[in-house]
Amino acid sequence: MSQPESQPVIDEGGAVFTCGANFYTDRDVIDAALFRGELDPVRAELLRCVECENQSGDAEMDDATIDAAVEKFRYDHDLITAEEVEQWLEVRSLTMDDFGDYFARHYWGDNLKGKVATETTDYLSAPEEMRALLEIARAFSRYDSNRAFEIIEPLVNQFNEISESALKLNGFGQRYYQDGELIMTNGNAVAETGNQLAMALSYLAVANFDRAKIAADGIHPIDVRINVYLSIAQQSIEGVK
Repeated sequence: MSQPESQPVIDEGGAVFTCGANFYTDRDVIDAALFRGELDPVRAELLRCVECENQSGDAEMDDATIDAAVEKFRYDHDLITAEEVEQWLEVRSLTMDDFGDYFARHYWGDNLKGKVATETTDYLSAPEEMRALLEIARAFSRYDSNRAFEIIEPLVNQFNEISESALKLNGFGQRYYQDGELIMTNGNAVAETGNQLAMALSYLAVANFDRAKIAADGIHPIDVRINVYLSIAQQSIEGVK
């Protein structure tokens, strides 16, 4: 009997292979694939399945189809027991919920194929564009707070959408969430954008505290919302001084 598919646990950022005196990390491999455009079709298919799942509404999945897909996956990866499945997931920093979400996405991707349109955007364009607008809003905050709010308020909804997408894309090239909470310390694009959102709203709070707080209240990720509240409070206190 073949052994269950496994691999050593590799710390994020650790070397995955070497070539002569050079060593390459998982991040290097992903960046190289991104540069060559090799991730584009994979990401496009993932986004298509995610959008199909979003459009499925209250429709129910066929349990027999899901069970068959799970069994095939386990057979292909030599995962015979439930313990082997859990170990396979743990090595990859995944949970049973992630495992179930994978099959749900592909189920709806297969069943709604050709029926749902998916908007394709560059992998990093949305956060970059948002950060540029946040910087503009922060600059406007000193001279025209109303204009700054007009720029920043729609970005809150956009940030929520990006955060939701990041949750579904978690682990595909970048880890954004750990145990359901946004990772604020690994330099991911969502966390960086959240920090910039906090800075922009804190500056605007000096001009209009209530309006800035209303905008902050609309931020869905609790970690970012708390960070914004703290930034607003700090900037307001310093503004009073």
